[in-house]
This record gives sequence, C-alpha cells and structure tokens, in this order.
Amino acid sequence: MPKKNKKEIKKKNLPILSNWFLIIGVVSLVLIINLISGDKILSMEEIIKKVNPTLTPTPTRIILDIVTPSALLPKDKYLELAKSDLTKKLNIDSKNVKVISVEPYDFSDTSLGCPQKGKIYAPAVTSGFIIKLEVLNKTYIYHAGLGKVISCRN
Repeated sequence: MPKKNKKEIKKKNLPILSNWFLIIGVVSLVLIINLISGDKILSMEEIIKKVNPTLTPTPTRIILDIVTPSALLPKDKYLELAKSDLTKKLNIDSKNVKVISVEPYDFSDTSLGCPQKGKIYAPAVTSGFIIKLEVLNKTYIYHAGLGKVISCRN
C-alpha cells in the first residue's frame, strides 16, 4: 500500500471540517437570534423569516392631477392669458398685440408640447390651442391647455 503524504490527508479531511464549520455557524446564528429575540425561543421557520424575510411589495400612492373638462378654459380666456403674458414680457400695451390665429390642437402629453428638463409628464392626449400673436412683425407662439398658456418657442 502506497504511503500518503500530508497534503493528501488534509484534502480528504477538508470537506468534513467545512461541514462542521457550517453546522457550528448555523447553530451560532440560531443562538444569537434567539438571544436577541428575548425570552421567547424561536422555531427554525421563525428564524429563517428573520434572517431571510420574504419581500412583499409595498403599495405606492401616485397622485395625478386629473383635469376635468369643467376645469378647462374657453378659447377666449386662453387668448387673454397669452396676450397678457406677452405684454408683460415685452413691456408693451395690449393694443400693439395682433392675433394671427388660435387653432385647436391635441398635444401628445401634458407638457403641451413644451417639456421642461427634469420634469415628467403624463403621456395623454391633451386638448388645447396653439396661439400665434404678432408684435412689430415678429410672431410669438403660445401653447394653451390645462388652464394655462406656455411660451416655449420664443
């Protein structure tokens, strides 16, 4: 029978030692969890739940601003808001503002076609208007809807 060297003997004993370390680790974990839990001795199922809890989804409330048709403004009110905004920006009299057109338009989302960086908009068809105004031969375009006007191309 051939002689075995020390390396061969250690390799064979390694799996047995590993199993013992695993058993000692699990028992130690059980004892530590039971000590932490107080006077009550926990079953193995309770310990497993504490060590590896089942993840359950937590419901998240999402609040959306839902605009009802009654909250929308008539075309004339949007035109008035756009003219008022332009006269303030240019510091002119409203008599100098010429209305070129007020056309109904369905925007693809609630940004009214003028998304701002860092904001998220609902992807919903949003009815409104594209308002074109003129001052001293320069055209100013406003997007209107959801009770507001936005100047995004000027």
